[in-house]
Amino acid sequence: MANISVIIEIRITAEVARQSGKAPGGSESALKSEEKWCNFHKAKSHNTSECQTLQSAEK
Repeated sequence: MANISVIIEIRITAEVARQSGKAPGGSESALKSEEKWCNFHKAKSHNTSECQTLQSAEK
Protein backbone atom coordinates (compact mmCIF):
# COMPACT_ATOMS: atom_id res chain seq x y z
CA MET A 1 0.00 0.00 0.00
CA ALA A 2 1.31 3.43 -0.92
CA ASN A 3 2.33 5.84 1.80
CA ILE A 4 -0.21 8.65 2.31
CA SER A 5 2.47 11.32 1.83
CA VAL A 6 3.30 9.85 -1.60
CA ILE A 7 -0.37 9.94 -2.57
CA ILE A 8 -0.65 13.56 -1.44
CA GLU A 9 2.51 14.48 -3.37
CA ILE A 10 1.13 12.81 -6.50
CA ARG A 11 -2.16 14.68 -6.28
CA ILE A 12 -0.48 18.03 -5.67
CA THR A 13 1.98 17.51 -8.52
CA ALA A 14 -0.81 16.51 -10.90
CA GLU A 15 -2.94 19.50 -9.93
CA VAL A 16 -0.04 21.94 -10.34
CA ALA A 17 0.72 20.51 -13.78
CA ARG A 18 -2.95 20.73 -14.75
CA GLN A 19 -3.33 24.34 -13.60
CA SER A 20 -0.07 25.49 -15.17
CA GLY A 21 -1.33 24.51 -18.62
CA LYS A 22 1.56 22.21 -19.43
CA ALA A 23 -0.71 19.80 -21.28
CA PRO A 24 -0.45 20.03 -25.06
CA GLY A 25 -3.38 21.43 -27.03
CA GLY A 26 -3.74 18.36 -29.25
CA SER A 27 -4.31 14.73 -28.45
CA GLU A 28 -1.53 12.46 -27.22
CA SER A 29 -1.50 10.60 -30.52
CA ALA A 30 -0.71 13.86 -32.32
CA LEU A 31 2.56 14.25 -30.41
CA LYS A 32 5.81 13.65 -32.25
CA SER A 33 7.68 10.55 -31.12
CA GLU A 34 10.61 12.63 -29.83
CA GLU A 35 8.39 14.73 -27.55
CA LYS A 36 7.90 13.64 -23.96
CA TRP A 37 4.48 13.26 -22.35
CA CYS A 38 3.44 11.90 -18.96
CA ASN A 39 -0.19 10.76 -18.88
CA PHE A 40 -0.18 10.94 -15.09
CA HIS A 41 1.04 14.53 -14.72
CA LYS A 42 -0.26 15.75 -18.08
CA ALA A 43 3.15 17.31 -18.62
CA LYS A 44 5.86 17.29 -21.30
CA SER A 45 8.78 17.14 -18.86
CA HIS A 46 9.07 13.32 -18.95
CA ASN A 47 7.41 10.19 -20.35
CA THR A 48 4.93 8.14 -18.35
CA SER A 49 7.44 5.27 -18.35
CA GLU A 50 10.05 7.61 -16.78
CA CYS A 51 7.64 9.01 -14.14
CA GLN A 52 9.34 8.61 -10.77
CA THR A 53 6.26 9.77 -8.84
CA LEU A 54 4.09 7.11 -10.47
CA GLN A 55 6.78 4.45 -9.97
CA SER A 56 7.04 5.36 -6.26
CA ALA A 57 3.28 5.01 -5.82
CA GLU A 58 3.29 1.54 -7.39
CA LYS A 59 5.81 0.16 -4.87
